[in-house]
Amino acid sequence: MHDLHAAARRCLEATDPAEKVRLSFETWAALREGSLAPDPMSPPPLPIGPPGRPERPRLVPSRELAQRGLGTSEGRAALVHAIAHIEFNAIDLAWDAEFLSRLIAGRKPELLICDMRDGLGKKELEALARNVSITAVIDDGSERRLAADVAYYPPVPQAAVLDWTGSDCVARIGWEWALLGLTKAKLNVRPRAARPSLLVTMGGSDPFGLTLRAARALAKLDPVFRARFVIGPGMEHAAQTAKRIASLAPHFETIENADDLTTEIAASDLALTAFGVTAYELAAYGVPALYLCLNEDHALSASAFERAGMGMSLGVHSAIEDFDIASATWALIGDSARRRDMHAAGLMAIDGEGAVRIAADLAASLKQRRSATPSRIAI
Repeated sequence: MHDLHAAARRCLEATDPAEKVRLSFETWAALREGSLAPDPMSPPPLPIGPPGRPERPRLVPSRELAQRGLGTSEGRAALVHAIAHIEFNAIDLAWDAEFLSRLIAGRKPELLICDMRDGLGKKELEALARNVSITAVIDDGSERRLAADVAYYPPVPQAAVLDWTGSDCVARIGWEWALLGLTKAKLNVRPRAARPSLLVTMGGSDPFGLTLRAARALAKLDPVFRARFVIGPGMEHAAQTAKRIASLAPHFETIENADDLTTEIAASDLALTAFGVTAYELAAYGVPALYLCLNEDHALSASAFERAGMGMSLGVHSAIEDFDIASATWALIGDSARRRDMHAAGLMAIDGEGAVRIAADLAASLKQRRSATPSRIAI
């Protein structure tokens, strides 16, 4: 093999860690020897998909991992695991950057939008941005944002304190830029039932077992409400958890194998949720929410929702008791006036048009740049 692009794709798609490392060393050696180079006759680049990785261990967002101290063997093992994971991803990121560079050179886009937690670093994005008219980042707290032309954030405290020294990036911060994980649909208004309907959703994998914990706490309350518990697709022992929850109380129901929670969210009178993108979706439908936070960063973000009147943060899950979960839920169930206020606040703050608004803003910026300066696109 003499084509660098084909070699990069082979490294990127390798699923076995040892094979990925071997191929990467081979490719780097061939590149230094001069036997490997970009081939202008190679096939056009294809859209980038997920890089190859083994089936196990199961991949979950870093924010869903348990935090362990280094004073225990489990904690030290977790640190080694984290380092191995970072190094494994570093290999993919190197080949991913090369592949994305070729994709941009071949298709010559005018816009590059990065919505990622991991991935390209600041230097890689700077290199790519030289061949693109406008580069944008979404809710990005990393140094990568400094290489962008525009950045969009919801008005959480973390966005307000970002340091933009040395960057020309324009930061747009406000609820109007908030993105949802679903497309907000217009649903028929339904009459509210006599019993309030509580939606309990703790994320796709729920690594801390908050769904079952919430069910046990809520089972102690009088059954004057209906509770529906989402069993996430990545939850371990999902079937057993669903069975245990259903056995706790006759007014407990489970939602399993749901690809889209739009209807469930819209049909709820209030929600108990792990803070994340679901908090935005609940607010967009005017559903009052109680937020259980997985970490301090989530708690900080949840404070913005509380200040806006859309819900109430219960704090980091490890710092509260089951009694706190039950009492806060019971208080909100019994306070219809407060729920009406939260309903109105959510609808006013997040209208579900964030993506459309960002697209329009970028289109306007691109039009202005086209008329003001020659294109920066590489020919």
